[in-house]
Amino acid sequence: MAAEDTLYTVLTGYGPLTLLVGTDIYIGTWDQGAGFPLVVAVRLPGGRKDQVVTGAVVARLVPFQIEAVAATVAAARAIADEIENALAASVPATFADIVFGSDLYRHEADAELHRYLVEVDVLEAA
Repeated sequence: MAAEDTLYTVLTGYGPLTLLVGTDIYIGTWDQGAGFPLVVAVRLPGGRKDQVVTGAVVARLVPFQIEAVAATVAAARAIADEIENALAASVPATFADIVFGSDLYRHEADAELHRYLVEVDVLEAA
């Protein structure tokens, strides 16, 4: 399964997260007609680190940045917390590294959006 598919499956399959954002979970870009709150995960450039076991590449680590986007700070933080919980529930089978980055916060004053970021390395079969 591609890294994007794996990440999407984990996020959309985690009930507490979907209670907060419904079906508004996107990989790559989000539907511009989507309302808020939402989750969008973007593959980071520079990408794949091979995981080698006994001389053979068995998997690759694909880095993603996941954003929790909401109209309030509290809502964005709650979504980021549930993203982290969804990822943690799948470790170590799916994710090699999770950089819990809920403290990485941005506010877009012109759009009145609040964002919290989580970074994760998704395991992808070689």
